[in-house]
Order: sequence, then C-alpha cells, then structure tokens
Amino acid sequence: SMLRLRDEDLANLLIHELTHATVWIPSDVPFNEGLATFVGEAGSLLFLEAKHGPDFPSAREVLARRADRRPFLTFMAGLIGELEALYASDRESHEKVSEREKIFAEAKSRFSDLPFQTDSYSGFLEWQLNNARLASCRTYTSKLDLCERVYEAAGRNLKDAVTVFRSCADLDDPREYLEMWIHGRTGSLGSE
Repeated sequence: SMLRLRDEDLANLLIHELTHATVWIPSDVPFNEGLATFVGEAGSLLFLEAKHGPDFPSAREVLARRADRRPFLTFMAGLIGELEALYASDRESHEKVSEREKIFAEAKSRFSDLPFQTDSYSGFLEWQLNNARLASCRTYTSKLDLCERVYEAAGRNLKDAVTVFRSCADLDDPREYLEMWIHGRTGSLGSE
C-alpha cells in the first residue's frame, strides 16, 4: 500500500525510517521520532527539488502544507497543555473525564479559526480526540523547532545537520548538546 503514496510522502517515509538507523537515542522516543519526522520532511523536500526543480508545483504544495504544521502544532500543544493541567489537578477522576470532554469540544470549536493555506488538517473535526491520539502527536512532533534551528545553523545543509544529530547519539541530554551547538554557531541560545 505504501507504493501508492505520492512521491514526496514515500520519500518522507523512507528517509524518516533511515534516520532511525542513522541516529538513535536509547530511551528517548520523542527525540528520535521528532528528529526522524524533521529529517524525513527536509529530505523529501530536497528529493522533490532535485527531481523536479524548486519551482515544481508539488514542491510549493509541500511547503504550504508544512507551513500549516506550525499553527496546528501550536494549537495541539495548547490542547495538550490544558489536559496536562487538568490531569495534574486535585479533581476527582469522574470530574476530570467530564472536563476533558469539554476541553475536546472547545478545541474543535476553536480549530476553525486557525490560519491554514491548505486542507492538510481538514479531517481534524472528525478525529476522535483521546489521550492516545494526543500522545502520538506529541511523540512524532517533539522538538521539531530544535531540529529546524540545528538545520538553519548548519547552513540548511541536511547532511551537515544529520552529522550534528549523530554526534549527540550517546549523550544523556541530546537537547542540551544541540542547544549548546546552536549557541556556538550563532552566538545566541535559541528558544524551543
């Protein structure tokens, strides 16, 4: 079934999985998945540009879909934050479940206000929102901004950025290492 994917989606999937074979931080699934998501997306865009040129319509569509990711992820981070605060509260379990459903309903209501360029997230309103779906979203998109900043500091050279990512594979805190690396390259510590 994967062979029926669009070229950019198949390239993204393959590069994502190859990233896991290239860089793996033991016991840090969010870092590994966030990194592989970033490298897959950056690499698939480079693939499209190499195959069709930077002005090919598919490349523009991919860029627009990826631009939509930022407001969506900000929205999802806010939703996850609301739920984490609820779960950390002293409320009774049944109250938390009831309040969670209200939070989900309010999120779906706010969703239509997001500034999207494409219909990439049009299916969100049909999603069955639950903790598992939100945990998956957080796992696969964790630290995309950090990866983007490494990529920018590496001169938007994906091979160089992957070399930097590989250099933190055996460290206890790869995020701290990457922040320090960015700071050394840019002279200022970026924010996540």
